[in-house]
Amino acid sequence: QRAGTVTGVAVNVAGQRAGTVTGVAVNVAAALAALLQPFVPGVSAAIQEQLRVPPERRGLGPALTCTLPPGHRVGTVSPLFQKLEPEQVEALRKRFGGGQAKEPPPGPAPPAAPDTAPGDPRLIQELTEEVTKQGDLVRQLKAAQGDKAQVDAQVAKLLELKRRLALAQGRTPEVPKGKRKK
Repeated sequence: QRAGTVTGVAVNVAGQRAGTVTGVAVNVAAALAALLQPFVPGVSAAIQEQLRVPPERRGLGPALTCTLPPGHRVGTVSPLFQKLEPEQVEALRKRFGGGQAKEPPPGPAPPAAPDTAPGDPRLIQELTEEVTKQGDLVRQLKAAQGDKAQVDAQVAKLLELKRRLALAQGRTPEVPKGKRKK
């Protein structure tokens, strides 16, 4: 009988502790729902509906307090977010990606050219002159409506020179933004 009493007390204490932990967790979820409201109002509302937070207790008062009283019953819980499959991600990327450049494939970065040590004034001067000459050449070819393949090759050379110049100046090379066709 004595062992039964001790066991009964232990179960009672464990049950009270579980109730306290659950109550705190539910109140934290209610507080998070209130904090999320300005950013994701739909998710906030879904959480508050699932927790059955009374309308008068929604939102944050002057301080974070326990919103839900002991013994409160939570409603049906359901997922708040849906998993995106790779096909959906690609469709969204095509739809909303705009003209953004694709990220380079993972792996080691291409080695920098040996003549692109940042801060070398001689190299910066040489590359600046080469960029100017190459830019003039490209403008002349375009003005003369030269062969498209030749123009493209010279533009590629100009972009590489600009990339090397940026590295020599200690800057991150800019990704060229292509023209968008309508």
